[in-house]
Amino acid sequence: MHVLNLHLTTADVVNSMSDIKWVEAWIDSCCGEYVLLVREHNGRIEIIDPQEKGSILECFASYEDALHWLNEDEYDLIEGRYVFEPRSID
Repeated sequence: MHVLNLHLTTADVVNSMSDIKWVEAWIDSCCGEYVLLVREHNGRIEIIDPQEKGSILECFASYEDALHWLNEDEYDLIEGRYVFEPRSID
């Protein structure tokens, strides 16, 4: 498994928010104490570790590949998906 150690700064997150279409939360089904975030960003599916300052654990070309990785590591989807709505800045 190839792990990317990219730490997001606040500026990175703010600058990239317009490119994020949705985000999901996944929980470790074994202990229930570890949560990962999955998002679509610039056409890629990224798995983010919020406990590690938002580092990107994995990037996938497809959602199906990300699902396979999550299921293999026994993560379960927390029901629902947050969809980002475009907001006008006044």
